[in-house]
Amino acid sequence: MTIHMKSADPLYVTDVSQNFLFSTKNQFNEIYKKRIRAYLQKRENFTEFNYLPQNQFKFILAWNVFNYYPEHELKEILKSCWDLLRPGGDIMFSYNDCEYLPCVTKFAYGSGSWITEKSIIKILTDLGYEINSIVHADGEVHWVEACKAGELGSVKVHPSIGKIHLLN
Repeated sequence: MTIHMKSADPLYVTDVSQNFLFSTKNQFNEIYKKRIRAYLQKRENFTEFNYLPQNQFKFILAWNVFNYYPEHELKEILKSCWDLLRPGGDIMFSYNDCEYLPCVTKFAYGSGSWITEKSIIKILTDLGYEINSIVHADGEVHWVEACKAGELGSVKVHPSIGKIHLLN
C-alpha cells in the first residue's frame, strides 16, 4: 500500500525488518527515494516512536501490523501514534476482529491476536480518538479509521511553488 502514499513528502516508513524497508524504498524512483525516511523499529521497544517528529503527522497507516499485537501492547502503540498525530490527523489500521470465525481461527493457529471491535472502540475512546469508521470487508479484513480531536491545519509556511509547461 505504500506505493499509493507517494503524495506524502516526506514519507515516513517504520518496520522491524530491514528487508521490508529496503523493498518498500525500492518501489520508487531515485528522486522520490530521497523523500523517504525509513526507520528500523527496535523489537525491544516497538511501542515507542520517539525518534519520529511528534505532533506532526496528518495520516498514519498500519496495515497488517496491529493484527498480531495483544490488546495491552496495541493500546501502548496507539498511545504513541496519538503523540505523533497533529490535531485532526487520522490513523487507519487493520486488526484481527475475533468476533468473526476466520479471525478466531487465525488466533488459534498463532497468526493473529485476540481482540474485538468492542475492545478497539474502548482503547481508542479512552485515548481520546474520534472513530470515523469501522469496516468489515469480509470475515477476515477489518479496519478502523480514527482521528485525533482538533482541526487539521498546515505546518508549511507557504504553499509549494511549481511551474506548468504547456506542450503544443
